[in-house]
Amino acid sequence: MGQPDYQLPEPRIVKLDSFQVVGIEGKSSMKNNQIPKYWEMFIPREKEVKAIADPNISYGFCFMDDEQCDEENEETEFTVFIGLPVTKVDQIPDGMKYRTIPACEYVVFTHKGKFNPNGLQRSYGYIYGVWLPKSNLKIESRFNFEYYEKGRFKGVDNDDTEIDIYVPLKK
Repeated sequence: MGQPDYQLPEPRIVKLDSFQVVGIEGKSSMKNNQIPKYWEMFIPREKEVKAIADPNISYGFCFMDDEQCDEENEETEFTVFIGLPVTKVDQIPDGMKYRTIPACEYVVFTHKGKFNPNGLQRSYGYIYGVWLPKSNLKIESRFNFEYYEKGRFKGVDNDDTEIDIYVPLKK
């Protein structure tokens, strides 16, 4: 979990309209982290996605079933979805899927720095273990996502990399 000496910049709250994403999907857990593998599978296929809303943005989602939220631990399996925002969904490349992300209000945290060793996990530990419990916000625990923007994301091993972590709030 988050450590008291570690914190992120103060988050902001934003409201997003519903949007659609096309990409690849798979399973992972924190103990058996397969997320990098899905990124490695998706990146060479990005150009296959049609009607891209913004070529400078990509997303990494984690989805959990309702019953998994209550018993979450390092071995809990969740769905990973890596993709690009699209303006319409009429041509989905073979082996890819699409998801519609509902309109929602989010608390948004900015992670800066390397992903490993434990950089990104440390940010998530702070968000879920320190900041959110101290806040009076009620979160939607079935999903969250990472927002990657060209220019801010400089690679997983770069100290200057920045990504945003979106945590949906309950209505």
